[in-house]
Amino acid sequence: EPAIFGTFLDRTDCKLIGEAMHASQETLRLLLDAMEDRVYVVTDDYRLVYANRKMKAALRGEMEKEYCYKLCRGLDEPCEDCSTDHVFISDRPMQKEYFNQLAQCWYSVIELPVRMPGIDRPTKLAVARDITERKEAEEKVRALSHRLINVQEDERKHLSRELHDDLGQRLNAAKIAVDLLAQDFSGAPGDVAARLGQLSQMLKGGVES
Repeated sequence: EPAIFGTFLDRTDCKLIGEAMHASQETLRLLLDAMEDRVYVVTDDYRLVYANRKMKAALRGEMEKEYCYKLCRGLDEPCEDCSTDHVFISDRPMQKEYFNQLAQCWYSVIELPVRMPGIDRPTKLAVARDITERKEAEEKVRALSHRLINVQEDERKHLSRELHDDLGQRLNAAKIAVDLLAQDFSGAPGDVAARLGQLSQMLKGGVES
């Protein structure tokens, strides 16, 4: 007699796995959007294919229409310090610091190659942290150190002048005393007066130096 034969395939596990993956992706998205760092993914042809909340807020245009260098720095050609080519041939994360003229901020960036689902081109993940405050603090420390060195140098010169003036006064007093002695011994036998004259000249040279 005619009959219908059928089989059932239990796809419960597959559905659960799919739901878990979706939940994990959503959790990851929420986590990245909560970060204060700028997180983004760029292809080897300078297209931005992912940006977290912080990164999107700083973009100067639409991700789907502009290149990353236009979106991030307002440039019409790739950034001079772009490390995309180096990232794709490196086996370890790369780190760099750069100044964004458009945002007037310093950033520290860590970049590494990643596989992006649905993207058949090489991609890199970048995490950029605003280090402007740190750079400004470093500059203040450098300026303070330079100022301190200048103050120390000025103080050294001032102290040197004071010591020189004091020594000069003492040498001058000693010369006057020697000159008076030379006058007292002008008629003395021997070369006493001549030696005192030589000593007076030495003291004079010390005063004038």
